[in-house]
Amino acid sequence: MTTRRTALVTGSVQGIGLAIARRLARQGNNVVLTGFGAEEDEAAISRQLERDHGVEAMFHPADLASTGDIEALVAAARKRFGTVDILVNNAAAPRRPVTVLEMGVEEWEQTLAINLNAPFHLVRAFLPQMLDNGWGRIVNVSSVFGVVGTANRAGYVTTKHGLIGFTRAVAAETMGSGVTSNAVCPGLTMTPRLEKEAALIAETQGVSPEEAEKLLARRLVAERFLSAESTASAVGYFCSDDAGDTTGVALPVDGGQSAVR
Repeated sequence: MTTRRTALVTGSVQGIGLAIARRLARQGNNVVLTGFGAEEDEAAISRQLERDHGVEAMFHPADLASTGDIEALVAAARKRFGTVDILVNNAAAPRRPVTVLEMGVEEWEQTLAINLNAPFHLVRAFLPQMLDNGWGRIVNVSSVFGVVGTANRAGYVTTKHGLIGFTRAVAAETMGSGVTSNAVCPGLTMTPRLEKEAALIAETQGVSPEEAEKLLARRLVAERFLSAESTASAVGYFCSDDAGDTTGVALPVDGGQSAVR
């Protein structure tokens, strides 16, 4: 009997992270979810994954800006499943459009902590057992803005570029071990977070929510938002046995935006 693998997906109670969790559960993996939300909602998501896909799922409310919470998350995942075979670093700090001069030090440091430090801590925690097992998958969710720059997003752009560098460094260190390290770089995807950004644009510019969404979409080559499932499909491939020879890749899932920008 094949032992079921376990995937830990950070920031996985909504948007891209939830789509990734569902994809990995569909592929037969147990799932550890993290994020912020009502406890009953997270329990419902876990039950749905178990019911729909015949896997086990658990939720942990770790604040990934806290090393203590990260340690507690690692301990809880190990207690429940013994090992984590697949690590998807998806969580990202809240962001708002501000210039470098407007961005506060505390906001900058929180962005670094969640977007870059947390993946480092989680890789350090789970990589040794992956190496011992001769199999592991690490996927870091970067962004189209990890490939190109944009104004008024210094913290986000900096950390998402850094996450790709971290991805490649881990890939270089684990070549031939059975462990792979890759990144996906989604373009603008209509998620609850982007809905909040559209609401902020509507408020600050005095336009309707629908017009604010159109203004956001104009940033894109195709002038449309991407689906969370597109990114989840790419992650699903990276986490499969078929991707054993694919490592160190930063794959844009952006509708061509990075190709022509």
